[in-house]
Amino acid sequence: MMRMRWMSSPFYKISDWFMKLALLNFFWAIFTFLGFVVFGLFPSTVAMFTVLRRMVQSQDETFNSYGVFQEFFQTWKKEFFTSNRFGLIFISVGWLLWFNASLILLFEGIPLTIMLTAMIGTSVFFIVALLFWFPVYVQFQLSWTNYLKVALLLPFTDFRTSLISIFGAISFGMIVYSFPVFAIFFGISGLGWIIMKASNYSFEKMKVRHA
Repeated sequence: MMRMRWMSSPFYKISDWFMKLALLNFFWAIFTFLGFVVFGLFPSTVAMFTVLRRMVQSQDETFNSYGVFQEFFQTWKKEFFTSNRFGLIFISVGWLLWFNASLILLFEGIPLTIMLTAMIGTSVFFIVALLFWFPVYVQFQLSWTNYLKVALLLPFTDFRTSLISIFGAISFGMIVYSFPVFAIFFGISGLGWIIMKASNYSFEKMKVRHA
């Protein structure tokens, strides 16, 4: 009884939350490198968001540090090939955008302005789709095109999601800039938690809407 009372204290919950984020950041880095970065990036990020989803949506006190590793590792193995197929598409599109950006510099005047504006707009949509694809992927079972549609529409159709994402990312960036050591422990998992938390508001509204 005393142990359960101590575990329900705010100090323990906050400490446990930070510990899990630090572990996730560590696991993400290790397993990304285990996949030689290119093949480890997407499985590790999907695994991280799977754990973050549970942290955001569940108040399960039995989900301890070992549970974080177990769920992360099991997801990493399960999603290794599938997530890399999606990753290959994103990497290919990202490379095309980078290649086109290098060609734009060959233009001048009005054509340069038009193409630069189009490139910036396309890049914004690409980054948004990439960031929100992960929470959408771990939340739903959809086709590739529907994953992309939902990921693109999610931050633009829900004001709260956009607000939390923007201000959360800016605040997080300021903290990391002020305290660079913070990035070592929470650089990826912290930003991932903000995106997952913001996305979850939209997911909850979808549940109510379709209930």
